[in-house]
Order: sequence, then C-alpha cells, then structure tokens
Amino acid sequence: MKMKEKIAIITELLRSWEKNKKSYNMVDLFNTDEMDSIQIVVFLEDANRDFDFHYFFINKMIEDTKKEYELYKNIQQDIRGILYYAQDYSKYLSFLRRYLRCFCAFMIIYEKANDGSPLLSSTLNANAIDDFMTNYDYIDSYMKYYYRGQTNFEWDLIPSLFRNYVFRNGNQGDFIDSKMLLNIYEKEDLIDKYDKTIGTEMHGKKIPLKSAGITYSFLAYMQHSVSFSPMIDFTDKKEIASTFALGNKNDFNSFASFDSSIFKLGIMNEFFNGPETERRHNELNNENEINDFFKNDYRIKVLNGKIKLGTKMILAKSDYSTITIDCTSIKNIIKELKPDYKVISIATNDRMKYQHGKFLVFYNCLIVNGRIFFNLNRDISIEKIQIPKRAKRGFYNFLTKNYNHYNMEYLLNPYLYFSK
Repeated sequence: MKMKEKIAIITELLRSWEKNKKSYNMVDLFNTDEMDSIQIVVFLEDANRDFDFHYFFINKMIEDTKKEYELYKNIQQDIRGILYYAQDYSKYLSFLRRYLRCFCAFMIIYEKANDGSPLLSSTLNANAIDDFMTNYDYIDSYMKYYYRGQTNFEWDLIPSLFRNYVFRNGNQGDFIDSKMLLNIYEKEDLIDKYDKTIGTEMHGKKIPLKSAGITYSFLAYMQHSVSFSPMIDFTDKKEIASTFALGNKNDFNSFASFDSSIFKLGIMNEFFNGPETERRHNELNNENEINDFFKNDYRIKVLNGKIKLGTKMILAKSDYSTITIDCTSIKNIIKELKPDYKVISIATNDRMKYQHGKFLVFYNCLIVNGRIFFNLNRDISIEKIQIPKRAKRGFYNFLTKNYNHYNMEYLLNPYLYFSK
C-alpha cells in the first residue's frame, strides 16, 4: 500500500472519530491553521515524553470507529514516520493539522477517562423515572452529590455571568478577578441600583459597594434577582432539580419541543493520602470566608475563540494590563482548562432555604466559548441526564403526585405553601 493510500485511511479514521466525538465539541476548539509541520512535530514530541500517546491515540481511534485492528495494525508505525519526518511531508500539512486538533481533543477526554471516571451521559426514559427518584445515591463521607435541572438539554453548565455578558472575541480574552467583576457590574448599572436599595453594611455603617469590594450578599442577590453572577445554582435534592428541569410546563411549545436535562454533580469530600484521610478544603462556611475568597482568590479566564496552539495567548485585565496563557503544549493547555471549585451552602433568603440551594463556584481555569471543562478535575464526576420530551409529561405527573410540596409555584414563593 502506498503512503498516499495509508494517509487516506488515517484521514478517514480522523473524520470518523471527529464525528463520533462531536458531542464533546472539542475538535474545533483548537486553531492549528498557522502551524507548520515542524511546529506540529515539536508540539507532539513534548506530549510524547512520558508516554507514547500517538500510538495510543491511533489505537483509540480504531476502537472508537469500530475498525478491525488487523487491517490497520501498521498505521501506528506509519503515523510515527509521518510525524517524525513531517518536514518531508509538507503536502500532508492539512492532514497533520487535523490530526493535531483531534489529538488534543482526545487528550482532554483521556485525562479524565484514564482514571476510570469517563465523561457520563444517560437518558431518563419514562420507565426509569421511579427508579431515578426513589433510589437515592449512596452518600458517604467521601462523596457529595448535587443536582441542577435545565429546561433545554442543549444548554451547557455555565455561570449566568459568563452566559449573559459579552466578552472579547478572537485571539484576546479577558481575565476576571474581583476588580473586573466590579467593572462589569458597574457597566451594567447594577452597583448604583444595589447601593440605593439593598446597600452594603460594614462595621455598622452603610458604605458604597465600590469601597467594600465584591461581597457574597451582593453576588447572591444578583444571582437570584437578575441571574447574573459567577456562581451556579445547585440543590442537594433531585426532586427539586427535576421540577426546575420541567419548569417550562406552562409554555406548551417549549415543553413539547425540547428535551430537558438534570446535571448530577459528584464532588469528592475526602481522600486517602497513604494511611491518613484528609478533608478537602472545598467548602466556604461563613460569609467572611466567602468575601475573602472572592476578593483574594477568585480568578478566571475567558476566551471566546479558538485556542491557538503553539503560542502564548493574551488576556486583558481590568487595569488594561495583560497576562498570558501558555498554549505551547497540551499539558499546559490541560492545566489551564482544569477548574478548581468551592461549595457555598449559606442560604441568603427563604427561597434558597426552601430549595435546599447551594452555590458552586468554579475558578482558576480557562472558559472557552462558554464551556468549563469540569471533568479535568478528578475530584468531580458529572453526569448529564437527558429527559426526552416524550417522557416529560409522565415525569411531571409523577412529581405532582409524590412531591407536590416542591412544585414550581412553591419553589419560587415558599410562603404560599405555608399559607394554604
């Protein structure tokens, strides 16, 4: 078989793998168009120092695309040769660029799947509703579960601020810290409104929020009043998340036309370190602690564009200075994408108490095109449960019969339940 024919076979494998992994939306995350063949080889050689990922990648592609290994057993050697002598195969540059995009997407998936915790998704059919609701997840001291319902399955899991605010597009992104948060809220004319109405109190005196800095009370109010904060609402009760997933029941077109989803988020609470068991420091337990976190530790990067491989990309800060994100190796990119997190359980109002509400805050990571790569943090398991539109009516009836005290009317106004 001629090399050109072998390249065609590998190209077909790449296309099949891209199609199979379309749901992860990661192949198009990377811009390789400006990389020449030598840069591609250097990039992949860096990833190849600890383990032969190229060999593993080809095997994984064959496995994912259901190809017979015997027919492709010498492709591994061919791809090694092509990559190593890429400067002699410049006419295959478009193939090499696509190979690199697929390889980087695969490595992001592999980083999680390698420890036995693959990316999860499932479908909640009508005959599985009862089991889902009544068979509660086993909760021990090492793992806690939180749930979030969304009325459209296509929606990703992203804080409302990053969903609703227009950040920079292209090769330059934004660096978000407490100062940048204040700037964003000021641009939206929300700080002045908050100062005039709710206000911020410190040491028994009312002071402007710009002087106090970002506070948990302010962020929680922004989330609950205008859905505009760096926090994500969760609950520890799946029946409440299920009600929110079906919360568009009165909008017939939406309810009948779109699948809904429930995100099930598992967070490691403790871990073994040799003979000892250590607590994860992932919970913020009082308001001062939360305020200090947002003022001193909260950092997140936003990029509305593709990661430009082989470069150091620029992000703008609130004071017009810049920082860089290192995209010169896949390891650095994975490090940039991996989020840290905090759990906040302090209820700021009666509605949050009634909803058993929690806030999840993700930080120290890069958000790309409105996506956080939760699964790169191995303390986290996340499952997106699909509720098909054909099963929604039955699910709604099940909730009404068994959990009517958590219907949408009461969740939004808990006083109604107690007044009836």
